[in-house]
Amino acid sequence: MELNNDEDNAYFSDSARTDSIAGTEASGRKKRRVLVVDKTDIWHYFNKLDPPKPKHKKGFCNVEIRTSKDVKICGHVINTDGSTGNFWSHLEANHGILRSEKENTSSNPTQAKVDVMFQKQWSKNPKRKRKCDEALTEFLIDDMQPLYVLKNEGFINLVKTLDPYYTLPSDKYVKKLITKAYNNSKQELIKLFGNTIKFCSITTDLWTGRDRQGYIGVTCSFINKEFELQEIMLACQYMEYPHTSQNIARTIMNLIFEWGLEKKFICITTDNGSNMVAASRLLSNTFQIPCAAHTLNLVVNKGLIPVEILIARAKRLINFFMSPKQNERLKAIQTCHLNGTEKITSICVQFRTEERWNSSYLAWERLLKLHHAINILIATMSTESESDTDTKKDLKRLKEIMLSDDEWKLMK
Repeated sequence: MELNNDEDNAYFSDSARTDSIAGTEASGRKKRRVLVVDKTDIWHYFNKLDPPKPKHKKGFCNVEIRTSKDVKICGHVINTDGSTGNFWSHLEANHGILRSEKENTSSNPTQAKVDVMFQKQWSKNPKRKRKCDEALTEFLIDDMQPLYVLKNEGFINLVKTLDPYYTLPSDKYVKKLITKAYNNSKQELIKLFGNTIKFCSITTDLWTGRDRQGYIGVTCSFINKEFELQEIMLACQYMEYPHTSQNIARTIMNLIFEWGLEKKFICITTDNGSNMVAASRLLSNTFQIPCAAHTLNLVVNKGLIPVEILIARAKRLINFFMSPKQNERLKAIQTCHLNGTEKITSICVQFRTEERWNSSYLAWERLLKLHHAINILIATMSTESESDTDTKKDLKRLKEIMLSDDEWKLMK
């Protein structure tokens, strides 16, 4: 029997038909293998090997894997009982090649060929896959996105719409890419520091997060050869308790040596906390510059001590209008009586805190703008209170906490 030797189009079927006369060799007839054509496109990516048993399928993967140094064949060998599921699973998991739908192949063979073409392009061009993974990592880093965005249904649908053949990497792989990006950037910055910086200063702060853990941030400032001010964050990391001056100084010096700045670091800027000031004194060959914003904050806080009673009364008036009920009343007055010229959508501002004195300024500024509206509200509530006991009760409370004319003038 004459056989076709074209390996791409034919092979000896594992399920070869046999004609035999059972039970005897006397018939003189021998088993024969019949050549069949395998139309499954799995063999675009695998070379056929002789299976160990009839009806089995065996092959090794011939997909090219390109690296920066060379090109190699995958070579992974798969043996199955006749199905192709394991072959496709290997292609999808390791090379990003998806199985084309049988329905599309039968109804639109041209589209199926196009799909296979793009699948081959992805499998033979891992450089594009790597670039997409790196672009995704840059998106997560630059926009400070959490890793769980990779599992959001909307984000996955967006990526599949943009490129159906791109497979999102796992969280573990993305973490490796982020670590790699950090290490590469760190080495580049160390080279930059060595070639550019002659002297530098650092700014540091210590705070307690919402999880009640301590964190320290350190920023390096210097002037480059073009006489441009540059700022680079060296660290923003967890710091163990206790936050003593010795521990703070030790942490700062470890960072200074880690970045190779021990001979270029000349000054440090901190707030006026006793532990930060003491830590600055423990650092050799440097001097401390108090934070101007924090110093100004201390000056303002001390300056507000004589008007603490006014501050408390203003805070009580603001708290009254922070309730949804009274806030709606105030907004209605602004809409109906002020024709929108002095309309302010909300009085809900963050009131005075020790670290942010400007919150007090912003709260009083808003309150002064609402002074006229509050007076109109009192007059309106006086009319409505005759028939509404609830309004009458609220009016009484508002009159009790309302600032006097002298207090309004003092606030200005």
